[in-house]
Amino acid sequence: MAAASPPLSLDEVGQNKGPVIVGASVAAISVATIFVFARLYVRARILCKFHLDDYLIVFSWLCAWATVGITIAAVDAGMGRHQATLTPSQISQVRLLTLCSFIPGLLSFGVPKLAVVALLTRVLNLSAPRWHNIFLWVLTGLCNAVLCAAGILAFAQCSPPRMQWDLGVKGQCLSPWILIHYSMFSSGFSAFVDLYLTVYPGLVLSQLKISRLNKTALSFALIMGILGSAVAIYKCVRLSDLANPDSTYATGELIIWTM
Repeated sequence: MAAASPPLSLDEVGQNKGPVIVGASVAAISVATIFVFARLYVRARILCKFHLDDYLIVFSWLCAWATVGITIAAVDAGMGRHQATLTPSQISQVRLLTLCSFIPGLLSFGVPKLAVVALLTRVLNLSAPRWHNIFLWVLTGLCNAVLCAAGILAFAQCSPPRMQWDLGVKGQCLSPWILIHYSMFSSGFSAFVDLYLTVYPGLVLSQLKISRLNKTALSFALIMGILGSAVAIYKCVRLSDLANPDSTYATGELIIWTM
């Protein structure tokens, strides 16, 4: 992270991915907020009951809001612009805020997997064997542990950790490719879990006698789950941007797709 950025051309000096990062973040959290409030409204006004999956969804939604807030602060500090155009103070602030966004960001798309399992084990309680319900909890719990470990590794990859954002602190860091390769593994594992949680209930519910409307809703959910897995796989390709010396600019697309 401390490598020097190459000289910039006049056109590159004015480049700024910040507005796109903020726009994508606000759009994503706005859509998520609409769905969360619609879900809570149905639970409160129609079903008059909340379940574990509802609380998990709200928690992940709050984590997503925290991530968006930190991301906007990072953009205000200089994220999305070339590092050579920033002051040392701005670089330090962007790096610190980026690190702080990792844990809530990882939880925001890890915890919903637990919510899906909570829903599935309740809805499919009579049609799924007990061992498989346990397997689903272990699988999603392990996925969250793997994701959180990536956030911990991001902080612990340097000794002292402060040298990652404080340019005046000296120390030693692991190769950035250790974090990149682990993040690729965790993203790939997350994509597999998403795909499994999409295909499995689809196969089970397709064998049940349900209305055409419910089948349409199921098909839509399957498509969204597959798209989520595809996005996670694409993120694996973009993770190499973390090794770019011009990290404040190069990681812009990775942040956008993370949202």
